[in-house]
Amino acid sequence: NAPIAHYGAVLSYREKRGNSDRNFELLLLQLRENPEHWFARTYLLEELMVRKDLRLVVHAEALQSHLNDRLLPLLERGRTQHGVVKALTATVVALLRLRRFQEVEQLLAAAKQAGVKHPNMDYLEGLTHENQAHVDLESDKRRLEWAKRAYLHVLAVEEQVWLDPLIAGIRSWNGLLRLSTVSLQLGHAEEALEGFELGLQQPGAVSLELETGRCEALIALGQFEQAIRFLKPLLDANPRSADLAILAAEALEGIGRMSVASDFWELARQTTSLNLKGLHRLQRLNLKLSQLAN
Repeated sequence: NAPIAHYGAVLSYREKRGNSDRNFELLLLQLRENPEHWFARTYLLEELMVRKDLRLVVHAEALQSHLNDRLLPLLERGRTQHGVVKALTATVVALLRLRRFQEVEQLLAAAKQAGVKHPNMDYLEGLTHENQAHVDLESDKRRLEWAKRAYLHVLAVEEQVWLDPLIAGIRSWNGLLRLSTVSLQLGHAEEALEGFELGLQQPGAVSLELETGRCEALIALGQFEQAIRFLKPLLDANPRSADLAILAAEALEGIGRMSVASDFWELARQTTSLNLKGLHRLQRLNLKLSQLAN
């Protein structure tokens, strides 16, 4: 009956004690002793993504092979999915970062065929479609609809205890962020605005992307002055954000401030390769820069 306070997930505490570095070295040692230890490789892959370590590619490919050749066939023969979902999640996220979308789709299809059922799989399916929906100057509406359907499924699934951890916030603020972002691209600005605002009310919400989405929805609805009021503190805190620069330029054009808007278009051009998060905004930036060049 004793209460237990566990600080292992508190970032500042972990950094102070060097927990991540200790774990990282132990995982490398464990895999040197036993390269087939797929669960250790799962945790290592997560650490490599946090560190942006170039060894990510090698370990993602190794875990991908282990899933395809051993774990998923075992699931078809009755093995529990516990642990396998965590390995699948880490591998798919790594492959998405590497933009290896075809391999992601193949792995998710194989997992579904093996009987894997978990909200992470639906969320990652939506993320895969959303990422593939965008090219330089147009969007694939069909993939956006598939992404929306996947996100709705995550948010609608019956509440239960999952043995493998869910990706942070996919049943609340994160799911609403992705669903609203896709809805906005499909032309449903009012629905998107409602979703972004609801997401901001969720416990533990990572607010910057939700607030950015709210501003984008307001611009789509022609509420430029309100969007500017919300954008100003965001820009003060993130003065080199490509996403915010694009939205500021669009909002300023909406109220006729063309000269100032031009400065923000230039800022967006300079910072896009550094930190742009919304690929759908890249289309609008490319189109605008083409118009300005002409």
